[in-house]
Amino acid sequence: MKKMPHCKKNCISFLLTSKCNLNCLYCYSKESHARQKSLDINFAKKAIDDFYNQFGHVYLRFFGEGEPTLEMGKIKEIIKYCKKFTNVESELQTNGFFNEDTCKWIGKNIDIVWISCDGPEEIQNYYRPAINNTKSSNIVERNIKYLAKKVKLGIRTSIGRKNINKQKQIIDYFCVLGVKYIYTDILFKPIGSKLKEESIFPLEYAKKFIIAKRYAAHKNIFYGSFFEINFDGKTKYFCRFCNPSPHLTTDNYITCCDMAYNGEIFPEMAYGKYNPKTDIITYDKKKIKHILERNVDNMKECENCEVKYFCGGGCIGECANEKGDMFKIKKENCEAIRFLAKKIGCDNGKYPIYHP
Repeated sequence: MKKMPHCKKNCISFLLTSKCNLNCLYCYSKESHARQKSLDINFAKKAIDDFYNQFGHVYLRFFGEGEPTLEMGKIKEIIKYCKKFTNVESELQTNGFFNEDTCKWIGKNIDIVWISCDGPEEIQNYYRPAINNTKSSNIVERNIKYLAKKVKLGIRTSIGRKNINKQKQIIDYFCVLGVKYIYTDILFKPIGSKLKEESIFPLEYAKKFIIAKRYAAHKNIFYGSFFEINFDGKTKYFCRFCNPSPHLTTDNYITCCDMAYNGEIFPEMAYGKYNPKTDIITYDKKKIKHILERNVDNMKECENCEVKYFCGGGCIGECANEKGDMFKIKKENCEAIRFLAKKIGCDNGKYPIYHP
């Protein structure tokens, strides 16, 4: 059972900057934005070399504890650097809040784009206002409409109280903009926060999600949930952390998870460190072994679950943040995942797109 989770093949993620241009209500790394830190470009190039030497391909994933397009110069430099390699693909995960020149460049140079957008204007501007609390919806909508014609475009939508009962409306909205792929996730607790006023029960979300998923299918739109990312085939692991796939942080660490956006917040997930003086990345083999052990065969709470090999134990970052232990699970999600497994079925073939 060595199958890589469908959520991502081996990739290298660049957490490019802590700066952001939106003021999202539920941001899990909001406290970091004031640091205004940026990824060392030499660190990026060294990690790409190491990655290519190990895997023989390069899958670039531009991400950020902030907004990656605020570092377009570094994105362009990394893309240019990778022209010396064969078998290179690129993915950008963004809030979609950028100017038209940036939009056109992305349309010509990036293979897959995921834009985080929570729905029509009244929902988007509630959850994801601009940094000065003005509207973000018009610019994001314009860029979605353009990129839907240029790249393989997906939308990543967070589901909370404001939009849980509006999922059909959300699907209709994105359908008009030309979107074919939407992934949703229930709101989870930001690091160091509770966000009680927005929390919804996972089973409530699952029951309303399945109705929306069937509705989307009639419109030829793939509507996915983070609860179902491994329903396509068996795996012991939840997501790309299992390799572990490198996530480069702005403080020169390599971690295994987006939520580990620096080397200190979840130290057991930090398994590499870059030394700018020597231009060498030191990898901690014991840490790597420990991360690899985080799978359902080693998780007591998953022992008797009938869908554990189509779940993988849930998000490592959420579990570390909310349960204080990356080997724990969010039990409140289990009933919802089992419900969806029965409704959707498992091992029915791969999904049309990797989840963001």
